[in-house]
Amino acid sequence: MVLLSALWITTATPLNSPKGRISQWNVKEIISIPSESKIGKVQGYFDWTENVPDEDLANLRPAIDGALVTAQPAVNEVAPEQPFAQFAAATDFLTGSDYGLLAKETGGGDRMIVFHEPHYAIVQICPAAPVTADASGNVPDLKCDPTQQTKTVVLERDLGSLRQPPWLYFFGSLVLFLLSLRGLHWYEQDQRARTAVAAAAAS
Repeated sequence: MVLLSALWITTATPLNSPKGRISQWNVKEIISIPSESKIGKVQGYFDWTENVPDEDLANLRPAIDGALVTAQPAVNEVAPEQPFAQFAAATDFLTGSDYGLLAKETGGGDRMIVFHEPHYAIVQICPAAPVTADASGNVPDLKCDPTQQTKTVVLERDLGSLRQPPWLYFFGSLVLFLLSLRGLHWYEQDQRARTAVAAAAAS
């Protein structure tokens, strides 16, 4: 088990090994402007002159959709808790520079090798304006609804614990291995003592 768990830690985690949580973005707040945030780093740090490219924004969008779009549970299943849900579909709101909306990431990085600084992102969203198809059936491009307020979504990166279970297996197995070695050492000492006593009695 010591060798096997060491392989789980030092190699690309195979499919049959124990795993923890995968890393993902989680929505923490929905606010009007960053200064309203309860997170200090978000309140005054963000410089909107350096924005997340739209291709990188694609990594944030699934987490935003999962939090803001109301999930439809299957039959006989309990609906998940979605405190930020406010849209019926992912097409009901827009993100990205094509609509004049900004996004920014900050934080992250290692601290003392083992620990990590919190990694945040804020993404502007706007409700999409209602659209209707024309006589030819063509649907116009989506645009922000000018009657609705633009909002800001605050996300935090959860680094997950993908390799935590292998480490627990490693240390647990190592302790048992060392205790087993210690027990064998004590047994060998007792065996030598019994042999010495038997030899002394025989002489």
